[in-house]
Amino acid sequence: MSLDKLLSIVSERFRVHGYREEGKGYYFAVEPLQPEALDESFKNVYREALSAGYAALLLNDNGLISLRFLPLKKGYRKLTPIVLSIVTLITVLITGYDLAVGFHSFLEELGRASQYTSTVLTDAVLFTLFFMGSLLLHEMGHWTTARRMGVPVSLPYFLPAPPYRLGFIGTFGAVINMRSLPAAVDELAMLGLAGPLTGFIAGIATTVVGIHMSQWVDVDVAKAMIERGEASAWGFAPLAFALVSSAMGPSGEKMLIMHPLAFAGFITLLVTFLNLLPIGQLDGGHVVRSVSSMETHRMIGIATVIAMFLATPLVPVLGFFAVIAWILFAMSGGRHVGAMNTFSRPSAKSWAAVTLYVALLILTLPIPLSLG
Repeated sequence: MSLDKLLSIVSERFRVHGYREEGKGYYFAVEPLQPEALDESFKNVYREALSAGYAALLLNDNGLISLRFLPLKKGYRKLTPIVLSIVTLITVLITGYDLAVGFHSFLEELGRASQYTSTVLTDAVLFTLFFMGSLLLHEMGHWTTARRMGVPVSLPYFLPAPPYRLGFIGTFGAVINMRSLPAAVDELAMLGLAGPLTGFIAGIATTVVGIHMSQWVDVDVAKAMIERGEASAWGFAPLAFALVSSAMGPSGEKMLIMHPLAFAGFITLLVTFLNLLPIGQLDGGHVVRSVSSMETHRMIGIATVIAMFLATPLVPVLGFFAVIAWILFAMSGGRHVGAMNTFSRPSAKSWAAVTLYVALLILTLPIPLSLG
């Protein structure tokens, strides 16, 4: 885009007092033609600049209003996400197979194999479809919201990881790449919330189906299996998973032997919790930043990491999450620039998003469990 074209776009909604080239971008000192419609004026400039390959940023420059235009990165590679997704499909399927083999061995141990008609391969495929589908729905929540706001974004793709037999779950999750943040804080809040909300719904649905396919055993039987090394106890669960399993479980002291599908729901809810942490560019970071300053957001992030470290003796997985959160915090310096319009202020939409965000954070929080 030429400087003349940018000047034409800006001049339609702002009075230009001066401009200059800054590296590969441009700087404009401006004054809104309609001060009462500053947000809408910027959104129009924002969208037109994006379509021409620039990200627009509206700033308070020592008491003056300035517009900065930064060139967007070039388009996304199409082959790499496809290859990564195919590899992830394989590693997650291997994980599902290992989990299914373990579950069927439990059935044999309990003498219930004849009552169960599904095969190891079927259960492995079910795990793969539901788990990857839940992660995909999480990212599609972001993608559809971003597209509706005009934010340039890539299609979702998966990141492979070692399978279960090598100590992990086959994937580091799914991601999308955004080349610009939303224009206003309300949009930032909605964008941050959209993924965890859809992921949570998918996780609950997977949990319900998975628990229905799982097995319940007496606590004494479960303890004996654990002592013999035939089973392991997680010792914690996301609150929503614990509530669903409690509601669906039989009366009396029983323990859940998770079907691979129940494990998929369990992990999906944990991944949702991790994404909800109010750290940097995580989903929770977007939501919290929409209603707080950069410094307040940074302090909330520090307090969150410390709180998780302190809670590690109760729920060890929180220590693992705290390490991940601290790495992400350090990578960004704990700073989140917020919306592209730095004059934007939260409305009721942002606060509604925060309310729902807090509810999701509580429902996905890992809580300690006991064998009874």
